[in-house]
Amino acid sequence: MPQMQLTTLYKRLPCEHPLFSEIESEFLKQSAGQYGENTVNHFLHYLSTDYLILKDLHLFDGHTHFQLDFLVISESFLLIIEVKNFKGELIFDFDNSQLLRRLSETLDVFPDPFLQVEHQKVQLAQWLDLYKFREIPIYSFVAIATLKQKLKR
Repeated sequence: MPQMQLTTLYKRLPCEHPLFSEIESEFLKQSAGQYGENTVNHFLHYLSTDYLILKDLHLFDGHTHFQLDFLVISESFLLIIEVKNFKGELIFDFDNSQLLRRLSETLDVFPDPFLQVEHQKVQLAQWLDLYKFREIPIYSFVAIATLKQKLKR
């Protein structure tokens, strides 16, 4: 659900509603993601005008739709930036291709964001090929937007 619709629903939905906790959880998740992207966007504006910055880009690679948080375009390369904004301690478990987040007494498991951006590189290359763009190097990285974040490997 788009952020504006979710925000409106969350503000108007009574807390006694049976779906309130589910709507609240999705609202908080999307709000955190939006905050993280705004943080990264702030720093990207310091790049020179030689770079074109596209935010929240949705494309179709010929097989499926995919989304990029940021795509930085230069004459000589493309850069995919995947933004993560989590509270708590982040543990990158590369052996099992997952990201663990410890918050209080809870341990949540998420897909490995590095595998995610590698897959996005493949999808973007397929999209470029589909529309007959010239070959260009594609780089990617994961940006952790939380300024005071504890990271472990």
